[in-house]
Amino acid sequence: MDRLTAEQTTQFNQLIEKSILQGCKVASWIIFVICLGFFFVDRVIVPPQYLSLFVGMRIFICAINLFLIFFIYGKVNIKPQYLALFTSLSVGLPIVVMVLFTGGHQSTYYAGLCLVLVGMSVTVPWELKYQLTLSLIIYFAYLFSNIAFDQIGRLGIFINNNGFLLGNLLVSLASTRAIYAFRLNNFISNQSLQESNQSLHAANDKLQALDKMKSRFFSNITHEFRTPLVALSTTIQMMKEQGLKDPELQKNLLDSSQESLEDMLENINDLLTKTKSDKGMSELRWSELNISEFVTKSLRVFEPITVKRHNHLIVTDRLPPDTHLYADRPKFKKILNNLVGNAMKFTKEGKIQVILDKTDDYLILQVWDTGPGIPEEDLPTIFDAFTQASNNPMREVQGTGLGLAMVKDFTVAHGGQVHVKSELGKGSLFTVTFPLGDAHVDKSKLDTSQLVEEGEEVGRINLGIKSFEEVDFSPFREHDVRKPNILLVEDNPQVVQALAHVLKDHYNLHFAKNGKDGISQAKEIKPDLVVSDIMMPVMDGYEMVGILKNDPDLKMIPIILLTSKSDIDSKIKGLEKGADEYLSKPFNNREVLTRVKGLIEKRKIETEFIHAQKMMSLGPFTAGIAHEINNPIFFVDNSSQNVQELFSMLEAGDLSLDQGLPRIRKALSHITEGVTRVKKITEALSKFMRPALTGFHENDIHEGIDSTLHIVHTNRKSNVKFHKQYDLNGTLICNINQLNQVFLNILQNAFQALDNRSDGQIWIHTYKTDDYAFVVIRDNGPGIPNEIQDQIFNPFFTTKGVGKGTGLGLYISQQIVREHGGALRVKSNPQEGTEFTIELSIKPIRGKDENGKFTSASIDRGMENAQYPYRG
Repeated sequence: MDRLTAEQTTQFNQLIEKSILQGCKVASWIIFVICLGFFFVDRVIVPPQYLSLFVGMRIFICAINLFLIFFIYGKVNIKPQYLALFTSLSVGLPIVVMVLFTGGHQSTYYAGLCLVLVGMSVTVPWELKYQLTLSLIIYFAYLFSNIAFDQIGRLGIFINNNGFLLGNLLVSLASTRAIYAFRLNNFISNQSLQESNQSLHAANDKLQALDKMKSRFFSNITHEFRTPLVALSTTIQMMKEQGLKDPELQKNLLDSSQESLEDMLENINDLLTKTKSDKGMSELRWSELNISEFVTKSLRVFEPITVKRHNHLIVTDRLPPDTHLYADRPKFKKILNNLVGNAMKFTKEGKIQVILDKTDDYLILQVWDTGPGIPEEDLPTIFDAFTQASNNPMREVQGTGLGLAMVKDFTVAHGGQVHVKSELGKGSLFTVTFPLGDAHVDKSKLDTSQLVEEGEEVGRINLGIKSFEEVDFSPFREHDVRKPNILLVEDNPQVVQALAHVLKDHYNLHFAKNGKDGISQAKEIKPDLVVSDIMMPVMDGYEMVGILKNDPDLKMIPIILLTSKSDIDSKIKGLEKGADEYLSKPFNNREVLTRVKGLIEKRKIETEFIHAQKMMSLGPFTAGIAHEINNPIFFVDNSSQNVQELFSMLEAGDLSLDQGLPRIRKALSHITEGVTRVKKITEALSKFMRPALTGFHENDIHEGIDSTLHIVHTNRKSNVKFHKQYDLNGTLICNINQLNQVFLNILQNAFQALDNRSDGQIWIHTYKTDDYAFVVIRDNGPGIPNEIQDQIFNPFFTTKGVGKGTGLGLYISQQIVREHGGALRVKSNPQEGTEFTIELSIKPIRGKDENGKFTSASIDRGMENAQYPYRG
């Protein structure tokens, strides 16, 4: 320890204490497992009269160590060395007792003490003094306890066992010293290595950062190459398969394909140019340019984009007339296009200013914008290859990350410099300086063919801005109620058109330009399927899928992720988020149609299946009600026939009036009783299910509870006692039919739990707080086993026999309560009954009179957890 500084000594002690704590956990687990194993050994070796004692000690050792593992280690402020001593003694001292009862010094159980000593020395890297303390306590406890209780036995065995135990004691001490010394030397070596290799670590960090940038670059470049191929591939497939006899459709597809091809070629040219520049293969061909004239003509290409993005492009020329600059014409134009294009990408409805100025020796070109600005942490690497600023609120641009890197390369090649100033929310200013004169120019590489030129070419420029507004959606807006609805979420206009042409004949199409817009439209139209890109502005596909799959109203919508990322990690990430299918760009048209059709059919089958199961769950209930109505009707029918016979007998003179009237009165009373019985049942049914009320209205939920209770009680003819405490005053905006179904499911379960019990009781309590109303239904049945309480709300989970339950009742109830902005909770203890709490929002998520019909489309939420096949 003398070789360490005070700070290093503290670090080493902290490291040792942490290792001791970890070692204690390992030791406790080993002790627990070995003790369990020795239960069987005890049954063979231990005398019968002591077996219960040994079992008790084993249980004590296991319990102590489990307690240490789960409740003590790392949670109390006790020195780890003391915890290690306690851990070892918790098993060592009971073994000393075991030795006494199995022959003393002749007992083979002393081997357990050897295991404790050696085991602690190996698993716990503590100082020698603690191992010595443990060893002496255990050894002298072993020695003197046997002497005190006269358990020495044969002298030879006594000497042999003590010698072996002392030998293990010395081995454990040597092991402790060696392990501690090894830890110390290893710590010193690591400290030395860290101090001597700081520069190496810095270089390694830089290399890793570069590797991440390259990975990001290749991911982006893959996207930039594969995405344009979609329009090309789709057009070729459609022309081969359909012929495309419609001239207008053919022109639209070919125009889209041409633009995609130009985008891809420009990306390839940029990549090749950057590669040549890095290898020193990019030579300058010098031309003498009238700089004001050249810049003005070059900026014409931005006019359409400026109008489209509602920007103001201003040129401020402070140069003297006829200011000339020697430069490579294409490369200078690339510098200008990249700087202005970058400003245009990240500025919308703002201002972009190009400033031309000079000093005695340098030309100054500045590009200023009112865009979102660049974070300060990105400024040092903004001109590095494969890098893009992390700040991009609109995230309209993916790009290759080569634009500003080429600006720097070409500027330096001209003998100039480039700088940037930026502040978040206040825009950016790029400044490029070029040397004037011809002192730096290689006269042998003058490009005289371009010294005189009437005008610069004005053509299309690819800024990587995917203008969703450019797409004409009118050919895809036809709506047919018989067709499923598909939401296409994609920011690239060419890909949108390609997908739309593939799907339009079979589906109603809706469009979103990014993940955020996709979520908004999904909530509005509830599509049958979503097809989405991954790399998009504002919100990417991964985030959108995660949000949709966590929304109870949208989670069952199938999602196909369409992306240029074909690596397995990207696919796994998409599937983990909840995507149902994964298609890589460029896609096969027939494969897209097949996957889309398959997912829509699958969802349709699942929804129909769930609805069928819901109807099946009502079968036993309706059958019971029908039986209860049939009985009094049958009774009424028999009594009415009896009355008719009596009247016939009176008319015929076969029966006197004095004899007939009592019998008629009795029959009429039976009829009255039967009619009253049917009337009560139908009134209860009428209150339970009100056909006119399909939406959310003001309702007295107590009426719903009472009618449901009457129906269930009628259906089951139970002797259950009821205790009702209605503290909820006033009405509640709700769908009472839906809530009655919840009450029915919970009360039926309660009655079933109380079957065959003479003391069955049900308590119903209602009350409210400021924001919520509560209905608590409790029974004194057998309760729900702890191991299944987490599963009772899962669809199709049931403990009933086959044919006696669908396992959908509580699942449907939970979904209904959620639609009311509330929650359904259960609390149950075996043999103590079950309590369900229905929590309903006082301020419902739906307005009064708004449609709130609970259909099969509603109950499919959450079905990804369904247990197939149906379990009864």
